[in-house]
Amino acid sequence: MIRFSVPGTPPNLNSLIRDHWTKRRQAKAVWAQAVRISYLAKYGCSGLVTEQTTDPGRRRVSLDLQFKSRRRRDPDNFLKATLDALVSASLLSDDSADWVEIGSITFRVGDHVCTTITLQEADGG
Repeated sequence: MIRFSVPGTPPNLNSLIRDHWTKRRQAKAVWAQAVRISYLAKYGCSGLVTEQTTDPGRRRVSLDLQFKSRRRRDPDNFLKATLDALVSASLLSDDSADWVEIGSITFRVGDHVCTTITLQEADGG
């Protein structure tokens, strides 16, 4: 199991759809970089990224998002940018159903905004 926290939350799908393509591209790139840096900070350059680059296999992806306020949020709005970032970081082979099983997406209220990403070997993977 791989678990690491990323400061902030992924750009949500609603804003990605509304924004101009250049702003959308930049938001996704910033999130992808934050995911990669957070992973490397926990596991190091010689950690799992290098070992998993060839074929990380089918994975279950779970997200735990922490916000400062309690508000209704749509869980799937935060998934797409995170899956793309995990593919970019070579932690997923692809973000299709062949390679990804969606785990839980939970919301919490806390003192700071962060996203905890958990990757597990998927059933049958």
